[in-house]
Amino acid sequence: MIKIEIDDQIRTEIENLHREWFLKKVKTIIKLPRRKISRKKYLSEILKLDENDFENEISPYILGQLDDIKKIISKNTILKGIAKKKNLTKDEKKIKKRTDLIIEAFGYNDFDNRNKTTWGAYKLCEHLKVHVCPYCNRQYTFTIRDEEQDCISRPEMDHFFSKSIYPFLSINLYNLIPSCHICNHIKSDRDNQIIYPYAEEFGKDIVFRAKYKQSDFSQNSSIIDISNVYVFFKNQKSNVLETGKCIHNKQVKAKHSIETFNLEHIYNEHKIELKDLLTRYRNYSKPKIDEITKLIANAQLSTQASDDTVNQVAKIYTKRIKRTILGLPLGAGDKQYPLRKFKEDIIEQLDNTRQKMKDEAKSNK
Repeated sequence: MIKIEIDDQIRTEIENLHREWFLKKVKTIIKLPRRKISRKKYLSEILKLDENDFENEISPYILGQLDDIKKIISKNTILKGIAKKKNLTKDEKKIKKRTDLIIEAFGYNDFDNRNKTTWGAYKLCEHLKVHVCPYCNRQYTFTIRDEEQDCISRPEMDHFFSKSIYPFLSINLYNLIPSCHICNHIKSDRDNQIIYPYAEEFGKDIVFRAKYKQSDFSQNSSIIDISNVYVFFKNQKSNVLETGKCIHNKQVKAKHSIETFNLEHIYNEHKIELKDLLTRYRNYSKPKIDEITKLIANAQLSTQASDDTVNQVAKIYTKRIKRTILGLPLGAGDKQYPLRKFKEDIIEQLDNTRQKMKDEAKSNK
């Protein structure tokens, strides 16, 4: 799982646009049983907000970040447990109906539109520029328009905190996660127990690892046997799903994230990319990469250049050539692309294996 990064300028811009859109929308009338009432009045009554200070009191519901969201949830627990219940009591049916009215009052259906000019889901996705699903890091999530600026495609919007349980968070800016179709539809209601993409990520603590035979590293081996791919806590000696021991809160969330999105099962279907990566790594070992970089450096320098100069120039090219050989995008910088973390974690593992083999060879001499 990867973090959604937003710079301060973009954050200020989308918050202003979102707030302006909501306050304009909240003045309109919605249809309620037996009467018509303004959204503002209805939300003030339901959420027990001061109508005279409505703009300030409603702000956490539409722009509040994680701490604000948790405070809101702690005060509104009435819907928990009945959102997906089939046989509802009379009172529960009233509550469920009120859920739909709250969502309508907040204006989520108006926000989830294909309009090319007004603020809504398309515009938000364009501003966020989340090009890869933050949950699985496998699918592109581009927002696309045609030449006439008509909306063609955008990421699906996952409610991190389900709108069926927390309708008052249905348009909270930081409750909307641009995601791929698969992740949006397999995510369970254990949503507050997984890693929250606006603030957290797997990072370097939680890594992908592959199980393969060290003998496969030999260039004389014609078989590459990858038995499994798993997600590993770097400071533990075994897979978290096998140990069942999660001490830190991040590990608990990571465990639930791995289970919720079936990450180990899904990434085990990417063995063709993994085998390709291992084959490239094995056939183009570091000595070969060094040899190629020195040839390039020598070609760009005079034949009289010192070895130190050649080595310094070679260092500049080494990283770029390694990425090229391993089939990784050049010039990506911090930008995300599908399977990035997966591939970079496996390359780190291969580097460690190579170093281990080198150390073992030295000790055996």
